Amino acid sequence: MYFGLSYLSMTAGIATSVIALIVSLQPILVGVLAPRFVGERVGVRRWIGLTLGLIGAGGVIVLRGALHADSIGPVLLAVGALIGITGAMLYEKRFGTAQDPLTSNLVQYSVGFVFCAPMALLFERVEVQWNPTLIAALAYLVICNSLIAISLLLVMTRAGRVSQVASLFFFVPPAAALLSYFFLGEVLPPAAWWAMGVAVLGVAIATWQKRA
Repeated sequence: MYFGLSYLSMTAGIATSVIALIVSLQPILVGVLAPRFVGERVGVRRWIGLTLGLIGAGGVIVLRGALHADSIGPVLLAVGALIGITGAMLYEKRFGTAQDPLTSNLVQYSVGFVFCAPMALLFERVEVQWNPTLIAALAYLVICNSLIAISLLLVMTRAGRVSQVASLFFFVPPAAALLSYFFLGEVLPPAAWWAMGVAVLGVAIATWQKRA
């Protein structure tokens, strides 16, 4: 649901910066819902960290790209992606601890395939023009994104507090900005560097724990 709706919103014409800004609300949404659904108390210190993380991550996104959307439809798709990843983390924390992470990964992608494949056949032209760039992008998405990243997310969600794990999502906009800076030559305004620092500080505060 998360990946599918994110990609659909991109193809519908919404700016990637808008998608990133919407999805960056995920740690806040997890913090709001965690006490109700997984019985996890989110204290004042963690809320301070989550707020700083949102300010920093949002600042990086806004400073890097224009925020525009031609219609409400793509925005709703991005909101659906936000709800999907939030619900998945809370469900995993509450009900998924008994299953092996690799098994959980296999099940969720199998279900995703069963749902998305008919939609693709109905609404899209199934035509692929293979080239090295496409193959490299697919390999990265499958290996790094779908297998490694999601498996690590499942393991961390089970081992720690879900609000702490969710705060790590605030690292995504700064990390993307740094990769664009070093590998694509993208120029970052000075304020974006400060925003990165705020995001890192927020995550540090949200994830900090006293040693026993």
